[in-house]
This record gives sequence, structure tokens and C-alpha cells, in this order.
Amino acid sequence: MDSIQSHPIITIVGRPNVGKSTLFNRLVGQRRSIVHDRPGITRDRIFALAPLQKGQVWLVDTGGLGNPEGGALADVVNQQVDQAVEEANLLLFLLDGREGLTALDEEIAAYLRKRGKPMLAVVNKMDPAARKTSSEEFFKLGFDPLLEVSAEHNSGIDALRESIESQFSSNPAFEISAAERRNVTASLAFLGRPNVGKSSLINAILKEPRVAVSDAPGTTRDVVDTFLETGEGTFTLLDTAGLRRKTKVTDEIEAVSAIRALRAIGRCDVAVLVLDAADQMTTQDERIGGAVVEQGCGLLVAANKWDLVKDSESSRHEFREELYEKAPFLRFAAVRFVSAKTGLGVQSILKDAKRIRERKAKIFTPQELDPEFDDLAQYSPGGKAGYKLRLHSLTQAQERLPTFFVWCNDPRWATPEYERFWENELTLRLKLEGIPIRVIFRRKPTRGRNVSSAKGRPRTKAPGR
Repeated sequence: MDSIQSHPIITIVGRPNVGKSTLFNRLVGQRRSIVHDRPGITRDRIFALAPLQKGQVWLVDTGGLGNPEGGALADVVNQQVDQAVEEANLLLFLLDGREGLTALDEEIAAYLRKRGKPMLAVVNKMDPAARKTSSEEFFKLGFDPLLEVSAEHNSGIDALRESIESQFSSNPAFEISAAERRNVTASLAFLGRPNVGKSSLINAILKEPRVAVSDAPGTTRDVVDTFLETGEGTFTLLDTAGLRRKTKVTDEIEAVSAIRALRAIGRCDVAVLVLDAADQMTTQDERIGGAVVEQGCGLLVAANKWDLVKDSESSRHEFREELYEKAPFLRFAAVRFVSAKTGLGVQSILKDAKRIRERKAKIFTPQELDPEFDDLAQYSPGGKAGYKLRLHSLTQAQERLPTFFVWCNDPRWATPEYERFWENELTLRLKLEGIPIRVIFRRKPTRGRNVSSAKGRPRTKAPGR
């Protein structure tokens, strides 16, 4: 994936509900921003690469300027738009052809002119088959040319792409070259309940207010991709909507946001489960952690707001043990104590993510696994004569999720508790903290005889299973 500085940045700006997210999705070629008739759905800046004929650009979707609801949340959105305008190489000023020119459009035009950025005026919702209005009234704003499109019906989009491309014909950063492409060191998805500080934590890592933060629950709705270059490498940080229990979700937008948040697990290397240190581990936190484990994603638990807790080794140890006791399936996960407010521990998150990604991709040789097998095989569970589990070897499967096979005489004698013992020990011994490994007991192939008739083979389910 390309760094945010690799290509020109184009920001879509306009008042609420003029179709910015629809145009964004159309130009990007996929549904990245949530689209809804309700004004004010987009609040953060949404980044994505948009392909053009000769190159590609970073496209930025923004919240609507001048939201009639006003309040602190509207101020946060305006701040995000202002920063997106400042970073842009080109602005797409989007207007609504159905509603016509409004006083707010004129205010936004005056605001954008003061910023002195190159700009294209685009009149949206101008479907030729259903148009009742003309774009002529928009010439009052003084823009020439005035591009007519219908993002919903894909009308005029090719002409818009050509106009965008003409703006960067002499920009060397616009051209795609292999030398410009950089592999992302690690991608991190920040997950958690509403108001635990996911967006604040990302801003603390970035050391700037890149994503919208507000005390109002549900501020983040889309999955917001943010790109960061550091001495450790290039990272993608995915901010997601707060996840509540399904029974509490009654709003359509929140339901879509939750689905997209969970899908973000599938495209990240490491999921950062953000907890409120004061609340400890809640049932909903367990559910989110379970979703991460099911998808085989690396996991880092971040106990945020640790500045409100009396910090000591004993308090950290107690927090970990209570977490592991309530959610034993997360015992493999690393726990970090952080504060988005003070900056405590936030920079270590990137180093942890890099380590988890690198370790997850490691293929262990027999020379590395044999000593661990020899040691752990001594702890084989007991049993009656002829019914005892006998272990033969340990190998690693070639799968995306680190999986290890323990070859034995009969896997039915390996209890769930014994499987967890191997998982915990291999996590510790192979330094796989933060990676949900699997240990599968398999029957060692035999030669020259029918395995099903082997003497001593149990005919029924093993005790304790």
C-alpha cells in the first residue's frame, strides 16, 4: 500500500447530504464510506486510493460543512474538514443540482476561496433522465468550468476523472512507479465499545487530531484508514465505530457501522482491543475479543485511561490476571497500559504490532521445534494400559493462522485442557505473544496394518471430552 505522501490528495467538500460519500465511493470503485439520506453521516476524514487512467490519487471524503444540528460535534467535523482542505492538492466542491444554490453553498465557496487551493466545482444529482433543474444558477459562484455529474447513476464521472487528471499532468507524484510503492509494516484495527478512547488513542499515536473525537457516543461511523510513516516503518491505523451489544443497536446507521468495524478485522494484521481501564473487562469486550480470535488476527489489548488508575506493578498484574480469568481464551494476548490523554505507552503499540506481524509470518524449522517437543512431551497425560496418549513429533502447518500439529497414537485422548496447555506453552516458548495459535492433535500415519483394528484403540469417546 502506498504512503499518504506518494500521490496527490483530493478532498471532497460541501454541505451535508449533497452526495460526497456517494461520489467518493464511485471514484474509488468500492463502498468505503457509508451512504444514507440522513445528513451528517460522515464525520471523520475517509482516505482511499482512486485509480485514474495514468495514475492514482488519494481521495478524501469529509463531513458536511454547516451541519444544521450544530453543537460540539459539528465543531469537530468542521475541524476535520478544515484540516483536510489544508492537506489537499485539489478540492472538489460538491453542489446539489436537485436543491439548487443555497446561502450555505455561497458561504462555503467564500471559505474555500480564502484557502487559495486549486478547485473544481461539481454539481451532483444531475441525472439527465430525471433532471428538473439547471446548473446555470451555480455560475453565480464564479466557477468555470462547472462539471455536471450524477454519482448515483455514474453519469459524467469519466469527464470528472479527466478533469482531475489534467490538474496533475505535470506532477511526477501522480505517475505510478514501482519505486514509489512501499509495503505497509503493519496494519492495526482499533476496536472496542463506544467511548473507550479508540480515536483519541490513534490521535495520540499520530501526535495530531487526525480523526474526530467527541464525548458524544457514536462519533466514529465509518472505518477510517490513517497512514503513518515512522522510523519503525509505514503503518495503517484503522479507526472503527464503537461496538455495542446487538440488542442495544436499533439505529440502521449504527448497525452498518458495526458490520464494517468487524470486517476491518479481516484486513488488518493486528487488532487493538481498547478497554476502559476503569471498567476492566466487560462481557462486550469478551465478544469483540472472541471475534478477533475467530478470524485468526493478531491481538493487542490496550488498557486505556490508565492515568486514572494508581499505577504500580501490582495493579498491572492484578488487571492482567482478572482479564485472563474472565476471558481465558485471550491469555495469548499482550496487554499494554496506555493513556491517550498523557501519551503513556502509546508509541509502544506500533512496535508491538510490528513484532506480532513479523512473528506471525515466521516458519519454524524442525530444529527449532524438536527441543520444545521433547520437553513438552514429558507432560503427557496418564491413562490405563493400552489407552495412554503417546506423542511422536511436532510440526507446523502451512496456514495463514499459525497452526501446529502434534502427531500421536490417538488424538481422542488429548483433552481440551491438554490442548490449551500446549497452546500456552508454545506461545511462551516460541515468543508468539499476541498471536492466536492453534494446536491440533493428529494420528501418526501407520504402515503395514489396519489402524482401525490396532490393539488398545478406544472404541468410545475418551473420558473428560
